Amino acid sequence: MICAENKSHWGDQLIAKISSVENVTWIHPDDLTPWVHADNLAEMCVLAATHPAAVNQTYNAVDGNYKENEFTVRIAHAMKKTLIIPDGNPIRMTYRCNKIKNDLGYRPIKKFEETVAQLEEQARNQN
Repeated sequence: MICAENKSHWGDQLIAKISSVENVTWIHPDDLTPWVHADNLAEMCVLAATHPAAVNQTYNAVDGNYKENEFTVRIAHAMKKTLIIPDGNPIRMTYRCNKIKNDLGYRPIKKFEETVAQLEEQARNQN
């Protein structure tokens, strides 16, 4: 899930989608989402293209695996939307994300918590 505050399916466009409905029905709060900020993804690409240790290596472009309760649910709550949990088990897709940190010294430019706080603020301003 590539996220950014603007011009992003998982940022401002997600806020617009949530704004357009009365109830959020498509998110299970325990779904796990492999998350990366667009700026961080760009940094990962530069490192993978230029760092000598990256030759013949493969890296997951993921800053972390976060529960939707920490992301989309927070945005919906900021907009005072009702969450209706869908039937079925949560999606628990995860990816390892330490290799690029350990091999190439990658450090996120944009932190998850800071980004979500900014998106919550954008969501509150939608109302």
